[in-house]
Amino acid sequence: MAHIEHSDHLRYELLAHRHRIEALLDRLERGLSCVELMNAVHACHRELGKIRAGLLVEHLNHHLAEENDRSRRDQAAHEIAALFLDNP
Repeated sequence: MAHIEHSDHLRYELLAHRHRIEALLDRLERGLSCVELMNAVHACHRELGKIRAGLLVEHLNHHLAEENDRSRRDQAAHEIAALFLDNP
């Protein structure tokens, strides 16, 4: 998705999520209690969900809303559907 490379706002947002995830993963190397471990894993999951949502919105806008070629819109729709289905 080369168009994302040209979206500075999205790139900075994704990098911020990545840095938060890295910090959370670094915590996993410490001796955490069960609750601390669950909280760290949940926080990673939440940050990954934010990345997924940002990419999904960008994909929807660029490949569905702004795309004139019907076959490319169909491909984008199938790519999005594959995220939510077990067998794309």
